[in-house]
Amino acid sequence: GILLGAAISIINFLLIYFQIKKMAERKILFPVFFGYIIRYLFMGIGLFLAIKINLSMFFGTAIGLFTVRIAIYLTKDYAQNTILS
Repeated sequence: GILLGAAISIINFLLIYFQIKKMAERKILFPVFFGYIIRYLFMGIGLFLAIKINLSMFFGTAIGLFTVRIAIYLTKDYAQNTILS
């Protein structure tokens, strides 16, 4: 479950990266909205598939979706504390 959620989260961040890259080239906002919807659908499908397997898979996937965000926040806080100390 956690691996599925983490994989979805990583793919999500890659989609955001490519979307920002395209937006910088074209300066069009429609792809941003479309990408936003696609990312939420992707997460929803992953959670739906996980809950179809069992409830613990669903919770593991939900936790996995936050692993990349948690890692970013912890790294940011660690870097700030190390640089400022």
